[in-house]
Amino acid sequence: GTAGVRTPPFRSRKRFSASCKTSRAEFDVSGTLPRSAPRPKSVPVRFDLLLTGKMSSLLFCHIGPLVAARLYNSNHPFFQFQEKQHNMRYSLRKAKPSDRAFAEALHKRCYEDVVVRQFGTWDSESQKRSFELEWNPDCYQIIVYHGNDVGVLADERRSDHLYLIQIQIDPSVQNQGIGTDVLTDLCERARSLGLPVRLQVLRCNQAVKLYERMGFHHYGQTETHLLYEKFCKRHT
Repeated sequence: GTAGVRTPPFRSRKRFSASCKTSRAEFDVSGTLPRSAPRPKSVPVRFDLLLTGKMSSLLFCHIGPLVAARLYNSNHPFFQFQEKQHNMRYSLRKAKPSDRAFAEALHKRCYEDVVVRQFGTWDSESQKRSFELEWNPDCYQIIVYHGNDVGVLADERRSDHLYLIQIQIDPSVQNQGIGTDVLTDLCERARSLGLPVRLQVLRCNQAVKLYERMGFHHYGQTETHLLYEKFCKRHT
């Protein structure tokens, strides 16, 4: 079936290796011809030799980051876009009395499943009283994501720590890094004040995983809550 078909002349592996050894032998360690050899006007660059072994690692592990840094410092549009996207992740605005309905509805969306898992039922009257005790527009902020109100943040500076009263992110936009960004900025503020961050969280709340991933340490507990703390050291 292959009669009359001309196949390309392949070089054998043995012949190819021999040619590579011959080419390497023509150069010393510095990549130049030895003094005893006649020096041509120009030496052709063997890219097949440059991109092998340690030279390949040098190019991609060292030169690559240098090029990326040069592009970043030159305000390359790609990095400007990435930084703009990060800065646009969320913003905060001061809560107003008119935000109460939003905050109360958010409280139910965020906590109903958690309360049912831990206590077995959702008592609407009890939860309403609990919300009324905590709601204070003076210390609450609304988390805004792409122009939409998606969460609340409340914290309080105390004598020896920064206390996180409440952080809630609407379930429809969870797992997008908003909570991580908010907590990161809160820890930066605590670091500037030289204070640790403390909080309490229901035992069955999956937010425990987020706090532990961000470096919060469990230091105590109550009948219903776990107590967490993070020491935010100042930069030296």
